[in-house]
Amino acid sequence: MQYRCVASSPEGLVQQVAVSYLRHGYWFYVSGWIKRGKDPEQLDRKLIEKYEIAIGERERSARKQRGLANLQYIRYRNFFLLLATEGHHPFKQEERNQIRDCRRVPIKFEATRSATAAAA
Repeated sequence: MQYRCVASSPEGLVQQVAVSYLRHGYWFYVSGWIKRGKDPEQLDRKLIEKYEIAIGERERSARKQRGLANLQYIRYRNFFLLLATEGHHPFKQEERNQIRDCRRVPIKFEATRSATAAAA
C-alpha cells in the first residue's frame, strides 16, 4: 500500500493535520526535525514500516475495535509529525517521554528553521 506522507506546502501540512487527523482523534503526537545530511525519505520509510502506519481504513477500524491505537505520519521538508489515537501501541511505550497531547500542548510548526537549529 502506498502511504502518502509528504506535504507539498506548510499550508498542506496544517490542513491535513487539522482536517484529517485531529478531527479523527489523532491527538497524541511527537514532532521533530530531521538533521541536515540525513535522508528524509529514508526516515519516512523507517517510521512507516516500524509502526505499521500504511494500513487501510478497514484495518484501522478493526484496530480501534480491539482497543489499539492507530498512527499517522506526515512530513514537510525536514519537519515531521507522528500522531496517534487512543489505545495501545508500541509507539506509546517507546516514545512515552516525548509524546504530547495536542489538547494540552498545541502542535507548533514553523515552515522555516535556522540552519544551526536544524543541524543540532
